Amino acid sequence: MASENLVLRSGNWHVRLSIPKDVRHILNRTEFTESLKTGSKAEAQVKKLAFLQIWKQLIANARRLVAGPTSDELTEKSYCAFHAIRPPSPPTSGHLFHGHPARQSERSDAGLHC
Repeated sequence: MASENLVLRSGNWHVRLSIPKDVRHILNRTEFTESLKTGSKAEAQVKKLAFLQIWKQLIANARRLVAGPTSDELTEKSYCAFHAIRPPSPPTSGHLFHGHPARQSERSDAGLHC
């Protein structure tokens, strides 16, 4: 097994992963590091995998944030320009209406845009 991402410090193995420059400002760090709390290299090789998987997912998420929404994401029902500008306000007096123009009537097609 490769020793990539493993560092021996004071008898304990640590896993580390350098964060690419393009997302360092999003994650507010230059690297991830965590003690694996073991002196066994073989055990460290196994334990590091969970950390690396999570950290790589965080990097991928940060890259998506930097890139912005794709055209497919913009056309999904979950995207609504009205709510991007003005998020829904909490319901008052037991009514669900919160000022959304498409929901001002009870028609079944009233809210199809979001």
